[in-house]
Amino acid sequence: RDGQETSWTSEDGDVPVLTERKSGKRPQGTQEISVNTAQPTTSVTNTDLVAVIVALKQTTEALQSQSRRIDEQNLRLDALERNQRPQRNNSPQRRHHRSRSPPRQETVKQRRPA
Repeated sequence: RDGQETSWTSEDGDVPVLTERKSGKRPQGTQEISVNTAQPTTSVTNTDLVAVIVALKQTTEALQSQSRRIDEQNLRLDALERNQRPQRNNSPQRRHHRSRSPPRQETVKQRRPA
């Protein structure tokens, strides 16, 4: 594996704790002595499992209901935002086509020099 050894210990009273430690070469002068610290295990009953499943179903239903409410609120907010935007007319905007030449000047009558 990844150089780690996994073992069960019961450091926290009645609760078994899964611990990991680096495996590899150990000093030869020390040996691991297994101590029987077996504690009575509590089995999980079908009633316990049913209670957990019921709680999970209730949580799922509550989350789905909340999600539906949020979706409805988002739809209302979108509608409000659309109504607050300036209304655009679907007809195309009038565009003034400008010619590339400069605009015509009014004809100025030439005066005779006096």
